[in-house]
Amino acid sequence: HVVFDRITFNFKKASLQHEHARGVAFKKKAFGEGSERLAHQFFEIHDDGVTVVGGPLVAKESRFISENSDWQDRDVFAQQFCKIQQTARNIAMEFNKKLDTIKSLDPQTPRISFLDCSVYYLSNTKRED
Repeated sequence: HVVFDRITFNFKKASLQHEHARGVAFKKKAFGEGSERLAHQFFEIHDDGVTVVGGPLVAKESRFISENSDWQDRDVFAQQFCKIQQTARNIAMEFNKKLDTIKSLDPQTPRISFLDCSVYYLSNTKRED
């Protein structure tokens, strides 16, 4: 598991997000489809291989990177995706600051946010269901 560093725009190695997580699982069937990516439910799991720990996550899979692609292609794709995600996050923060200056705006008006970008490298060592 690696996380995208917002300052250097590079990946840095990280442990799983939840302290009791020992692996990950995702649903094969996508719950969302866009023109470039598929979105799958994704979870960190306990060492029993079944119990979900932590909150639900979203795994995004490119339509343009095949399962047979080498890791360098996948890394380039992931890094580009995370750069775009970080740029969107920065723009959203500026937009939210602007909203905060509008005195006539209802304070309950929702704000825009983006999650931090993480990359999980998976190997199929367990069950397929």
